[in-house]
Amino acid sequence: MTVDAPAAKLKAADFTSDQETRWCPGCGDYAILAQMQKVLPALGIPRENLVFVSGSAGRHPDTGQYPEGGIKEQTKQTLENIKAVLEEAGTSLDNVLKVTAFLKDLDDRPGFNEVYSSYFPADQPARTALGAGALGEGMLVEIEAIACIPD
Repeated sequence: MTVDAPAAKLKAADFTSDQETRWCPGCGDYAILAQMQKVLPALGIPRENLVFVSGSAGRHPDTGQYPEGGIKEQTKQTLENIKAVLEEAGTSLDNVLKVTAFLKDLDDRPGFNEVYSSYFPADQPARTALGAGALGEGMLVEIEAIACIPD
């Protein structure tokens, strides 16, 4: 059985059989459920009043595919995926403190920055952007984030 679901909708109660496969936003592919149980908790790890979001890619949670287009489309989907993880943890993009972005090609920075700044229009979080030519096949950007959980 294969079930497509965004990260925010996958819960421990969904895990019923180690033979099932599901879309795994943490590993960016379909995975055997038993493997996913090890990966999913790492998508957004809460500690005290912080959430540490592991590296996220721009695959669409319903299709498992990267969006058509280029860096802008993948950046948008990646940030939407992070947004879903943060909301599940009880916070939002408004509370992101630090972002690390890995770009396959640093020449993509203008397109990345255009989309990124639309998600963080004011009070942008601290950010590091690095070139990472060894990202997975088809992946143009990977983003990790640290956010606070408001009182």
